[in-house]
Amino acid sequence: QDTMAEVVAAGSVSNRLVIFHDASPASKEALQALEAAAEIIGSRAMEYIGVDQANPENADAMYSAGFTSLPHLFITTTTAGIEQFPLAITTENIVSLVKEKIASALEEDEIMPFVDETEFFDLLDDEEDARPILVKFF
Repeated sequence: QDTMAEVVAAGSVSNRLVIFHDASPASKEALQALEAAAEIIGSRAMEYIGVDQANPENADAMYSAGFTSLPHLFITTTTAGIEQFPLAITTENIVSLVKEKIASALEEDEIMPFVDETEFFDLLDDEEDARPILVKFF
């Protein structure tokens, strides 16, 4: 759990999903969807942050930001910045949008074709970069 001030100060320096929530049933359902999506997506591709309205530091800041009803989910990517999550907050929608955002950030020179498992593992061994790797099979 972070405070709203910490989330705002961090800006869009990493890929993150930030959920602003309260104790409502809708927030609990959204948190469960985000937790399930996090298990699928993993922590190398995204950072997951919860901002709870019950924290006194957050309540006034959330109200000032116009959050009159919760939950609100935002996706932050280093390429697109901070965007409000445009879909219903479900596990499937979260996973789908994150995949789309991460894949759309790829440059042509970051795509490395391979034809078999051995070649794939050779490519992994050659990489010094610790960034997430997206693998697409045809």
